[in-house]
Amino acid sequence: MTENEEAVQATKIENHQMSHPPKERPAHPFPQASFFSKLLFIWPYRLMSNNSKVRVSSDAGTSERAAIEEWDLPDVLETDSSEKNLQRFEMIWQAEIKRAAMVKEHHLAHNKRNPLPKNAFPSLHRAIVKDYFSSM
Repeated sequence: MTENEEAVQATKIENHQMSHPPKERPAHPFPQASFFSKLLFIWPYRLMSNNSKVRVSSDAGTSERAAIEEWDLPDVLETDSSEKNLQRFEMIWQAEIKRAAMVKEHHLAHNKRNPLPKNAFPSLHRAIVKDYFSSM
């Protein structure tokens, strides 16, 4: 079989798997996880260990774990979705622009001779740090 034929066969298998997904994805483990589990990052253990899928090889009687497939993964939590994160970051960025404008306005009203300070300009770094700590 040529490389092209192998690629076509692999694509057919992938398309078949995608067109016949299981009925339901597993529930996301994070909302039900205890404080201790979240603190020590134990909550994703079941997914990472993937104990539910074991292939048994008839050749030597060995077993190996199957690869994680898309349908083994839970849906993304709404709070982790890109849409929600974009909305939250947009609010933080607009607040940062307003903060910088106020600093600039105050500086120009009181210190006309001195150059503008760094904090008179919006800071993407500050906005990212605020977004990070607000999501914790």
